[in-house]
Amino acid sequence: MLSLPEGSYTADEMWEVLIDMFRTSIAIQDEMRRHFDSLPGLDQIRLFDALVASGVRSWEWWFNALLADQEPLPEDIFD
Repeated sequence: MLSLPEGSYTADEMWEVLIDMFRTSIAIQDEMRRHFDSLPGLDQIRLFDALVASGVRSWEWWFNALLADQEPLPEDIFD
């Protein structure tokens, strides 16, 4: 059986960290969309083009994150 070094997280603690990371990622993406939606149309186009040009993510990723019609994930998805 695999033993964890002293001072390591327990499986339950690691699960909680993972869940917190998912919740944080969801919250950030929801806030990005809310901010994007609040911009005038031309500013949305300029920001979208700048994000795609940055090369950080693909066109498809930015489209899905900011423009696709998708419901935000419920906050209790992991409960």
